[in-house]
Amino acid sequence: MPLFSLLQSRRSNQMRRSLRSPRLFSRRWLVRIEPVTLRLPRDAQCLDRESELNTMEKCHSDAISPRLPPVSREGCIFCNIAAGMDSTAKVIYQNSEVVVFQDIEPASREHLLVIPTTHIQTVEDLTGDDIPKLKYLYSVGKVVLEKRGGDISKSRVGFHWPPYNSVDHLHLHIIYPVEEMGLSSYRQRRDDHYFYTYEYTLDWLKKQPKRTRICTAS
Repeated sequence: MPLFSLLQSRRSNQMRRSLRSPRLFSRRWLVRIEPVTLRLPRDAQCLDRESELNTMEKCHSDAISPRLPPVSREGCIFCNIAAGMDSTAKVIYQNSEVVVFQDIEPASREHLLVIPTTHIQTVEDLTGDDIPKLKYLYSVGKVVLEKRGGDISKSRVGFHWPPYNSVDHLHLHIIYPVEEMGLSSYRQRRDDHYFYTYEYTLDWLKKQPKRTRICTAS
């Protein structure tokens, strides 16, 4: 067979094979794609505050056993808020243990109240066994504030002690920012019996005996 006819025959065979199994791209242009794992910076991993609240709730529930149903007190306005019976309250976050809502007379740009769903009258009714509960109130309030753009380090956080508590249901104040607090709130800037900080209250509670507090509805 002449050389020209042989080359033409080979070329025709290659074209027929190409038609049977078309190849759109040459092998040398194919790129191996490896799976890519995105690693977020540490700050970005902490942006999901709702997930953090759920995690805190689970950890708190695991630490307190057995879980008792919330005890309310008839006529207590904060118990009504916890039970969803006050439609005027601006509730921001709520679970089976705590409720976070806005103060009706805010002392600054953000003024949150964090209460337990179980009725505890005042700080002085807490016992040494309530330290986890107190820490949980603070932790939830801190996360809620940060989710709303606040900074706990620039906040005034604490409790009114008897006889200066306006409502006989334990509530933690988180006021942010301190520099925007009005003149009418000057007493909340001081550490005295009118308003003690969370840190002072926690230190005081650590010195209290651990005894079971019996809660009964009335």
